[in-house]
Amino acid sequence: MQAAPTNVKRTWTRPTQLESLHGRPAGEEPTSRTPEPSAAMERFLCEVCGDVIGVYEPLVMRTIDDERATSRAAEPELRASDGAYFHRECRDATAG
Repeated sequence: MQAAPTNVKRTWTRPTQLESLHGRPAGEEPTSRTPEPSAAMERFLCEVCGDVIGVYEPLVMRTIDDERATSRAAEPELRASDGAYFHRECRDATAG
């Protein structure tokens, strides 16, 4: 069953000034900022196999001073440029 047609005309008026979520008028261009990459966006590559090391995968981090096991989830402040990184399995295979 369909509704009976009506002669009611619906009108809609556009607001004269839209505001964006950032408090500036919608037509105004945003200021250009280069976002700083977060640790989550960085790609950590294994020095042995060349594959990406996932956030939750165990990894071995080698710096000038030491070598230690960790993960990116356990230490989100790690940066890809801080040292050399290995999958734990890859490092164990080359150490033996």
